[in-house]
Amino acid sequence: DGVVLAGQSAVDEAAITGESMPVEKAPGAAVFAGTINTHGALEVEVTRLAADNTLSRMVALVQEAQSRQAPVQRFIDRFARTYTPAVAVVAALVAAVPPLLFGQPFWGEQGWLMRALQMLVIACPCALVISTPVSLVSAMTNAASHGVLIKGGRTLEALSRVGAFAFDKTGTLTAGRPVVTDQIDVCTCGECGEDCGLEHAAALEAQSAHPLAQALLAEAQARHVVVPRAENVTVLSGRGVEGRVNGREVTVASHAYFDERFPHPVSTCQRAAGLAAEGKTVIMVRHGDGVCTVFGVADVQRPGGRQVVADLKARGIHTVMLTGDGQAVAAEIGRQVGIDEVRAGLLPEDKVSAVAALRREYQAVAMVGDG
Repeated sequence: DGVVLAGQSAVDEAAITGESMPVEKAPGAAVFAGTINTHGALEVEVTRLAADNTLSRMVALVQEAQSRQAPVQRFIDRFARTYTPAVAVVAALVAAVPPLLFGQPFWGEQGWLMRALQMLVIACPCALVISTPVSLVSAMTNAASHGVLIKGGRTLEALSRVGAFAFDKTGTLTAGRPVVTDQIDVCTCGECGEDCGLEHAAALEAQSAHPLAQALLAEAQARHVVVPRAENVTVLSGRGVEGRVNGREVTVASHAYFDERFPHPVSTCQRAAGLAAEGKTVIMVRHGDGVCTVFGVADVQRPGGRQVVADLKARGIHTVMLTGDGQAVAAEIGRQVGIDEVRAGLLPEDKVSAVAALRREYQAVAMVGDG
């Protein structure tokens, strides 16, 4: 973990906070171990040792969770450690004492060795000791056949008492990658075709590895747009990109950058603000003298997520979203899938605290996702 001393860039924090869009970083901003710098150079002062950084704390939390065994399984294990040796000792005495002290037969069907073995089979707690792990393994195997992996008996047993389900957002309730959800043509030049803005945007973004750039390129590919070659492409310090396409100046950048540099109609501004209010990232495209297209980019919900949440709520289970993403984005996804409660802007340790608070209210809580 550290603090940015110099430079500007966008950092992908999805693995740590769950935020689906890269976060702009400038001097003074905090950065976490395990996140990815998407472009640009950052000079970072380290503030935590490797053993104390965010990633290490996440590993420690996972290891602690995995070390827990089902309570009934722990009891059976303790019982078997005492009872099984005791039965073996008694069986040995049954086989040895009558022949040695009373002259009874040791071999044969009526011998004391056979009786000792019969007593061992009857008294041995195999059925009891084996039944618990076998029933747990059978249930976990059945779940695995339906695509659900359960890490241990404690977890399986706890599911029967769960009163609340907490969901991570990115990659759990959503697909985990930004896609173009809206394409609004606002060009007034009368010369642009249907996908003119997408064509120009994809031409510039083809030279970028930014996740938003990949979303625009994927949309261009899906629409079978022929992408022209771009020249003199320049990155605008986390705001967007500029360059020349077919001899014309083109800018692909955020709404805030356009507000600063390129005047545009109030109606265009209102449409961009409407997309932002829905929790979407707004990208505007200019070629020549005016704004051509406004794009809305968002991390969309996964198929089936709404039905899963509805099924849980039908069983009387409370549902909560815990995410590091912004409040507007989280609220929109929560509304789409029908989540009861949304908590946004959380780091991994904040999610642990949130789950602890839910446990105090609902006793048993299931956390779904890698958050």
